[in-house]
Amino acid sequence: MGEVRILKQTVKRILALSLLLFLCVLSVLPVFAEDAEATEIHDPRLVDMAGLLDADDAANLTALLDSLSEKLQFEVVVVTTNDLDGKTPRDYADDYYDYHQYGYGKKHDGVLFLRYINGDSREVWISTTGEGIRAISEDDIQDIFDRMSDDFYAGRYYGAFLTYAEEVERLVEYHRSYKIIWVFVGLGCGLLVGLLVTGTMKASLKSVRTARYAGNYVKDGSLKIDVARDIFLYRTITRVPRQTAERSGGSSHSGSSGTSHGGGGRSM
Repeated sequence: MGEVRILKQTVKRILALSLLLFLCVLSVLPVFAEDAEATEIHDPRLVDMAGLLDADDAANLTALLDSLSEKLQFEVVVVTTNDLDGKTPRDYADDYYDYHQYGYGKKHDGVLFLRYINGDSREVWISTTGEGIRAISEDDIQDIFDRMSDDFYAGRYYGAFLTYAEEVERLVEYHRSYKIIWVFVGLGCGLLVGLLVTGTMKASLKSVRTARYAGNYVKDGSLKIDVARDIFLYRTITRVPRQTAERSGGSSHSGSSGTSHGGGGRSM
């Protein structure tokens, strides 16, 4: 009877744990909506101070960046300039993002692409913020530059910026689907472990039957206790899968405003 009671208690605990994991999943799913409060006042998402685009391309790219940012609830910005105000490309990009009120949610989620051209100096930098730091790694940034390079060298800036926008969309959506998948994987592993534990315990107790009196199993006059000792019956081992680390967005730093940023750049 003691083993049966322990089994029932274990089943109850596993069911309670499964319910808790399920509630955790439900609480994670609306996170994106909760954090998706955009700053209402900010500069346009395309700021072409270097004059790299004609009017039609600028209008089309602005519409694309606006649509993509609202769809993802994630700021996607392009800035071109001939003057870095004495700053490095990294500091200029970070400060431009911070002081021009870009970003969604409390962590100002988003990404800014900077193109700097001044004589022989030609630099690019991608600054990431909030979710962008985790979604777009330093390797991803270099891959984006590689994909844009042919259009840049040919002077096809509109095509290069389209590639940037497409890659940002792909990386952010992948990052979000990756997070949700691992939440459900963790829940499934927990349920599987629970089923294995209870199944093993049930199998080990399959010979147990309920009886009113123990005397039913003892021959009259045959019970004589001379020695008492403990006998090891079985052990239960619970194995929990090791969690796989989520892919990293790379190192981060703080801008002059105190906001954390990631990013990367190169001469192009």
